Amino acid sequence: MDRTLPLRICFLWHQHQPDYRTADGFFLPWVRLHATKDYRDLCDILGRFPIQHTFNLVPSMLMQLDEYEGGRTDELERLTMIRAEDLDNAQKAALARWASTVQRETMVSPLPRYEELYDALLANDTGHFSAQDWRDVQVLVNLAWLGPVTRRGSALAAELLLQGRNFNEEQKFALIRLHHDVMKDIVPTFLEYEREGRFEISITPYHHPILPLVIDSDVAHESMPHVELPSPAYKAPDHARRHIRRALDDWKSRSGHRPLGMWPAEGSLSMAALELFAEHGVVWTATDEDVLQKSLGEQWSPTEKYFPHVVETARGPITVLFRDHALSDAIGFEYARWDADVAADDFVRRLEERKRAIIAQHGEMSLASAVVPIILDGENCWEFYDKNGEDFLNALMKRCSDQDRFTTLTCSQASESPGRRRLHHFTAGSWINGTF
Repeated sequence: MDRTLPLRICFLWHQHQPDYRTADGFFLPWVRLHATKDYRDLCDILGRFPIQHTFNLVPSMLMQLDEYEGGRTDELERLTMIRAEDLDNAQKAALARWASTVQRETMVSPLPRYEELYDALLANDTGHFSAQDWRDVQVLVNLAWLGPVTRRGSALAAELLLQGRNFNEEQKFALIRLHHDVMKDIVPTFLEYEREGRFEISITPYHHPILPLVIDSDVAHESMPHVELPSPAYKAPDHARRHIRRALDDWKSRSGHRPLGMWPAEGSLSMAALELFAEHGVVWTATDEDVLQKSLGEQWSPTEKYFPHVVETARGPITVLFRDHALSDAIGFEYARWDADVAADDFVRRLEERKRAIIAQHGEMSLASAVVPIILDGENCWEFYDKNGEDFLNALMKRCSDQDRFTTLTCSQASESPGRRRLHHFTAGSWINGTF
């Protein structure tokens, strides 16, 4: 039996969407659809286990949730609210496009009536569709975007799933009301878990800007020496400050306190961005291991990313965490088609490999300060998983709950680790190959 210290790990789930607002609504429905399928569901699935998590929320996404409740709607919602008998040909074509964007294997096929209609929708071969067919499409495309936890907790969803087809207008309107009820509950759900000390909430600068390039576009040359850049350089540090300040103030207005950490959009950091974070009292931030490798140069070794690094700026120190690229991407891109238990076992195997590497290079006592950061989008991958990833997450979190093997931390807790390294040079980059 392994009697070494447990491996410390931290999960950060980045919940984000860009600003889809137009003068009269939203031009894309992804805030609503990910809210009803992912945001609250992921909280409730992960909340079953005695594990710490960090959720990163983008204020522009939260602002759009607010505006849905203020009456702003998206195109798919507007198409859904039209009586099926009143849909014109252009509206039918638009509805068919939206209905055929849904992942077939994981979201369409579990709904037999949807599967029955899907090929015709995909080919836009719907001339034979009756009004009832279109009404079923209107219901099914929105039903497919309800997460499994939400479905089990809703009598309406249970009724629609059992009925399967031949829906009526009243049921359709009730489903859209359910979508709005879920959206209204997103922020209160995060606040509840945060108050209980289960989750930490971090944020991103307000509109998800690539902060280093907003401050000074010439900084891209640090990691891309030969890239062609605008001349003169774009330099708007005050705009960057405003994104940071608005984001911090937004969460304070919702929760009563400012968050301690910020995940920068696309993991994009520079020395100037770190200085602005420190100027605003941000304690920790994070990016990808590739940025650390470029910053350390010949001093790089693969286990360096498992130690939080303190960067001294002109406005004070800030701690930077560096994501384990392969582990994070395994959840985001690899495991969706695996058996849930096999994928969870493989993830644990990889964690144990990292533990052995840390001990081999730094000694067993380094486990008291090392931490493996797993950081990824918390919404986009789940539509590729069976049951929206619930079985996989249950399997993974059950294994990570073994306190003899693992200690889970929030990012704030990880940033306070003893034995933090000092990083004397920071090369600007992002989580996309360490460049821009």
